[in-house]
Amino acid sequence: MKSLLKRNTHALFHRQHDRLPALDGIRAIAIIMVVGVHLIFLQGTLSPNTLSSYDTQSYIDLIMSSRLGRILARGEFGVDLFFVLSGFLIGSILLKELFERKTINLKRFYTRRFIRLLPVYFFVLLSSYLVYASFLPSEIEGKTFWTIMANVFYVNNFLSLEDAYLIWCWSLAIEEQFYTICPLLLLAIFSLVKSTRAKMLTFGALVLIFVLVRGMVISHFGLTAPVFDLEIGKLETYKYWDEIYTMPHTRLNVLWIGVFCAFVNLKYGERIKLVAHRVWFQILQLISLVVMGWLATDWLYTTSPTYIGDLPDWARYIYLVGFHDLFAIATAIVFLGVLSGKGIVHRTVGSFLSLKFWYPIAQLSYSWYLIHMIVMQIMYPQTSEWLYDHCGLTLGFWVNGILASFVSLLLSYLLFVFIEKPSMDIRRADWVQRFHG
Repeated sequence: MKSLLKRNTHALFHRQHDRLPALDGIRAIAIIMVVGVHLIFLQGTLSPNTLSSYDTQSYIDLIMSSRLGRILARGEFGVDLFFVLSGFLIGSILLKELFERKTINLKRFYTRRFIRLLPVYFFVLLSSYLVYASFLPSEIEGKTFWTIMANVFYVNNFLSLEDAYLIWCWSLAIEEQFYTICPLLLLAIFSLVKSTRAKMLTFGALVLIFVLVRGMVISHFGLTAPVFDLEIGKLETYKYWDEIYTMPHTRLNVLWIGVFCAFVNLKYGERIKLVAHRVWFQILQLISLVVMGWLATDWLYTTSPTYIGDLPDWARYIYLVGFHDLFAIATAIVFLGVLSGKGIVHRTVGSFLSLKFWYPIAQLSYSWYLIHMIVMQIMYPQTSEWLYDHCGLTLGFWVNGILASFVSLLLSYLLFVFIEKPSMDIRRADWVQRFHG
């Protein structure tokens, strides 16, 4: 036990030589954004009795008028960062194998994915149910055996917001669904399309098809703006969540853009290095950074807690159809610039993302994502009133969130050391190698 703790703690803080440091920075920032948005919204939805003794509108204004609060409120882009990064990394693995061997060892790919993701996920599924039963039974009220099994089989994103268990795990379902179809899709493309240029066009055409599908779905349901505000029980919020936000046909494009980025990097990476110092490429990267900042820092918000409330319907429709994909494309361009090893973006953004500080946070990101909401759900009803009374609403709000985030980060460390890292190491075991060939 002591040697396991020491060995895996060492691994947590010491980066392996084969990793791309900047991608660890992106992963770390992504999880901080996700935890940040939940830090805000869960305090509003889980402490109604506490907040009833305060001016609720002031609480909302506190979040939406604060620049930091409004940046954190757009933490959904953290999920997009995860998606682009996952698509890029998985795409790189699969495409390298296709380029070298002209095929993909599907058994090996799926085995490694399951060993990497399932052990800690299944542990959290089981332990969370026991924790809820003991401390927060309302969270499992009405949840059946099949509700839990939806998480086990990664189809929980098809359940409604009201029915789903561990609702934040919808993104894990999206990723697992993508991991299932991505190698098959790549095999089909490489089998049917021969030239590199034709493959590029095929990748791009699929991006456009996904955009059109999202547009048709949004048009069908008549949604002109996402409505994630603090009144989480609103009918429009349920509709947006159930039909748009968590569906594979409206979210897979961001992952596919990551795969497209991996293809470009593998086929044209050397050419990109040759042009990375040129003015036009650096301007393209800077524009991409501006687009990411423009979306992620929430400049389209009004003082209303709903999205882009001042824009006409047609503009809100265009925004809703394209904002995830626009952010993903901008992220992919920044990826390519950072990985090129040249240019102002590499020297500034790349150096910042490569700081050693990010590495342990990136390593803990999966376990932290799984556990942080459970901690907040348990802690907030117990801590909110005392902190608001003794620190005031503004300071108490932030102390409450930071405290819950720290506790969940500590628990994620334990999950990483005793479950996640050992399961990752199993992938290198001889019997696993023999199994998948």
